[in-house]
Amino acid sequence: MMCSSDAEYLPSCDKEMPDRGYRIYWHLLPWLPLVRVAKVFTIGAQKHRPEGWKDENTVAEQFGAAMGHLSEFIESRGQAMDPDTGMSPLFNAIARLLVLAWHYMRGTLKWE
Repeated sequence: MMCSSDAEYLPSCDKEMPDRGYRIYWHLLPWLPLVRVAKVFTIGAQKHRPEGWKDENTVAEQFGAAMGHLSEFIESRGQAMDPDTGMSPLFNAIARLLVLAWHYMRGTLKWE
């Protein structure tokens, strides 16, 4: 099987987790929080542009934003609401970490 940068979601293309014949247990994912994270991406696409997050590939940018959202969540004891999404900043932090992971897996992450 040929692996391209567009096939990173395939288990056999994951260099850090070689294909050992394991099945991915998708049913174990907590879907409700993932739906909220998807809403964060949707609102971001409507506010800026679809897939604009792919251009944001520095560690400082993604990690800094994630930590800002996490700090807001912790300091408010979960009571804060993000003004753009109307949801907990926790979901914005998860979205930023997913972008960080996506760039890391593709080899496009900029460390400076």
